[in-house]
Amino acid sequence: MNLFWVDNQNNTFLLGNLYKKDNHYYFEKNDTELLTAINHGCFGVGNIDISKKINESDKLFDFFANRIPRKDNPDIQNILRSFGLKEYDEWELLKRSHGSLLKDNYYLQ
Repeated sequence: MNLFWVDNQNNTFLLGNLYKKDNHYYFEKNDTELLTAINHGCFGVGNIDISKKINESDKLFDFFANRIPRKDNPDIQNILRSFGLKEYDEWELLKRSHGSLLKDNYYLQ
């Protein structure tokens, strides 16, 4: 999934690509777009180390995990149903929700 950020003038920047392989998560940054976005007011990508081209983790990076409802959310069953999921799967939930939050200009596609 590609991570995008939109500035106040509606310019869209492709910050990088998040993918999952063999139960590991990877974020590969787009150096040029990320630096340009930062110059336009983007705060980066959470606690992901932008000095590395590719970050790897055995769990979903906090920046992305915080963009989906938690498993212990009291309304999680209704949320899952609304996204067509029968059980909690953070990767599928992130893909289907696009990780969009009302409080910022990031989204996944």
